[in-house]
Amino acid sequence: MPIETQPNDIKERLSIAYVTAVAARAGCQISQPDIDKQSIDVTVRPVSGRKLAVDLQLKATSTECVEGGEVIFSLPVKNYDDLRDKHCTAPHFLIVLVLDPDDSLWLTSDEDALLIRRCAYWADLRGQPETTNQATITVKIPCSQRFDVEALRDMMTHALALASPPEEAR
Repeated sequence: MPIETQPNDIKERLSIAYVTAVAARAGCQISQPDIDKQSIDVTVRPVSGRKLAVDLQLKATSTECVEGGEVIFSLPVKNYDDLRDKHCTAPHFLIVLVLDPDDSLWLTSDEDALLIRRCAYWADLRGQPETTNQATITVKIPCSQRFDVEALRDMMTHALALASPPEEAR
C-alpha cells in the first residue's frame, strides 16, 4: 500500500478534524501554531464578533478509557504543567478524542453522513496542583464534559469574562 501513515498520526489528524468541525458549527475558525512548545495544538477564534481566543491541547486515544462516568487519560507531565498554568491570557483546555479500539470504525462515510465514531471530552486544568510524577499523570474527565458546540461557546464566554471588565462580560 502506498500510504504508510501510523495510527497515532491518523488519530492526531482526526482530533484536528473533530475540533475543526465543532468550531465551524459554532461560528469559529481554528489556527495552528507553526511550533507547539506550549501545549497549544490549535487556537479557536470567532469568525466574526468579539476578538476572543481559546487555546486547545488535543489528544486522541483508541484505548478503552471510559470508566464509571469518567474518561481516564494518561497525560504527559509537560502538557499537564502547561495546562495548569494560571498565567495565561487565553483559556487553555485539554481536548481528548476517544476513538473505538477498532480503527476500521474511526471514520465512516456514505451518502447520509461523514461520521467520526465516539466523541471528545474537555478539561480545564488551570490551577491544578503540581505533580511529582516524572512522565505522566492520570487525568479524569467527567463524561458530562463532552466537547461540542455548546461547550465551545461556553469556553468563548469564559474567554470574554477573562478579557472584559465585569460589566462588559454580560
